Amino acid sequence: MRRDMTNQWNANVAKNIRFTERWNLQLRFDALNVSNRSQMNAPSTDAFSTNFGRITSQTSATNRWLQVQARVTF
Repeated sequence: MRRDMTNQWNANVAKNIRFTERWNLQLRFDALNVSNRSQMNAPSTDAFSTNFGRITSQTSATNRWLQVQARVTF
């Protein structure tokens, strides 16, 4: 009786833009938990419980997060 393995995909895309020799702009897009998959807890292993072998809850895995960033360096 084991729980599912963690199966979470994260991705990001970044673009560096140079304005002058000193001024740079970095644009970045991050996606966390791209597949939006929920993670189940392990089944109950208490042999004297009526919930033996049942999965009754989810872990606190995050939902899909999208994030956009901009960074200026000089």
